[in-house]
Amino acid sequence: NSWVQLFPTSFSPNQDGLDDVLSVEYVLPVPDYLLDVSIFNIQGVPIVQLSRGRLAGAQGTLMWKGWMDDGTVVPAGLYLLHVRAYGSSLAKPKTVTKLVGVYR
Repeated sequence: NSWVQLFPTSFSPNQDGLDDVLSVEYVLPVPDYLLDVSIFNIQGVPIVQLSRGRLAGAQGTLMWKGWMDDGTVVPAGLYLLHVRAYGSSLAKPKTVTKLVGVYR
């Protein structure tokens, strides 16, 4: 089981009220991790950073509305969500990359 779950795994940020937002839920073994969460296009180009060095706590949820850093909505396609938990004095760093589908 992964420590990061996505709901839904594919979403449609078209503001029609159905699957408009991606929820990134995580559970960590200890609460003193720092968390970086970034979205990349399929070519590996950064699109948006949801968290940078944020104290994670033992669990939490981040939301992505499908927007790039400049405020425009991303085109339909596949994206990579990269989550890195690090800096814990009690546990090893953790990383995971998940595929996210954006559709219209």
